[in-house]
Amino acid sequence: MTLNFRLILHWIRLLDPHENMNLNELAEEYGDRMTFVGGINTFFFNWSPEEQRSYLDNLFSLVKKGFFLMDSGGIPEHVGINEWNYFNGLKKLLKKEYNR
Repeated sequence: MTLNFRLILHWIRLLDPHENMNLNELAEEYGDRMTFVGGINTFFFNWSPEEQRSYLDNLFSLVKKGFFLMDSGGIPEHVGINEWNYFNGLKKLLKKEYNR
């Protein structure tokens, strides 16, 4: 049996909040045809857990489709395993809360 697959990826990684790109508008208009990557503020990991939760909660509530989270400048060197695990846990929780 021979299986043939064709995979086409359409994604754009340019969504640093400081670039004034409106992720919600872009995802609404194009989210059924392409995926946008980003949305995590450069200073996200410098914020308190409450500020991080509020920021991600707002992002999930505004953007309904066509994106996945990625930081804009890479994971800073000062981010430890506990901070990273908190971030991953928070993403999983919000995905469940928002049915993503």
